[in-house]
Order: sequence, then structure tokens, then C-alpha cells
Amino acid sequence: KRSLSVHPTGQKKPILVTPVDVVRGQPMTLAFKEMKTDSVPTVFIDKANSNKLKALLTFYHLDQKTGKMDILSADGNTKVFSDVAFGTSSSIQVNPITIDLMATKSGGKTSLAGASLAMTQGGNYSMILLPDDGKSIVLRAIQNKTERYTGK
Repeated sequence: KRSLSVHPTGQKKPILVTPVDVVRGQPMTLAFKEMKTDSVPTVFIDKANSNKLKALLTFYHLDQKTGKMDILSADGNTKVFSDVAFGTSSSIQVNPITIDLMATKSGGKTSLAGASLAMTQGGNYSMILLPDDGKSIVLRAIQNKTERYTGK
């Protein structure tokens, strides 16, 4: 058991503190829908990348208002993820390429948000669908990295 605190840059007082059950060797993602004192994270138990020749891509759906979503290549020809519901995630091992992706309503072809990814062999990548300003959504693409704890 651990306690995770989130601090604004340069401030000692945390915005929020939450307990976390950490399991050795088990990758996990914590997603906070809002940064408030009593916020509880959504916990996703992630897959590890078992094929170092491939990249692992995970999609996290965190916008409650949009319903089920698909992730497609920007040209609409390749469906990467389909029917992903709010509060869930989906993972797939893919060839490491550079690609533009878009988020659409399930079964649709109209882009609601987009992101670009440049993947490498053995890499882990996350695509996170979030509410932007209450009226639209944003799709964030990031490379996941594990940093060695240095005991600062």
C-alpha cells in the first residue's frame, strides 16, 4: 500500500492524496477525472509488452459524455480500437510506425479528436480521450516511460 499525492509545480501542499495498492511487476495507470481533494482515481491494470519487436498501444476512454468510441487511422480505413466504453481501456500490439489517429463515435467516420504517434520497437504508448472544455474532447498520445527512482 502506498499513498500518492499530486502537487502543483513548486508547491508543498498537495491538491489531492489517495491510497494506491501497488503490486510488484504489475503495470497500472491511474486516471483522475478532476483535480479535487476528494478525487478517487480510475485504476486500470495494464498489459505488459511481451513482444519487443512490436509496440504496445493502449486506449483509455475517460469522457463520460461521448458514449462508446472507436479509434481509426486518420484516413478512416483502419480501425485500431472499436466500441470502447467510458471508464475502460483496450490494448493492442502493433507494428511500430508513425501514424495519425482519430477518435470517432462507435461505428462512425467523423473525427471528434485526433493525435499523432511515432512508435518504436518495444515501446509502450497511451492514447487518452478526455473532456476538453465541456463541449468537446481531446485525444492525447504519449509514450509511457519507467524512470528509475533515485530517492530524492
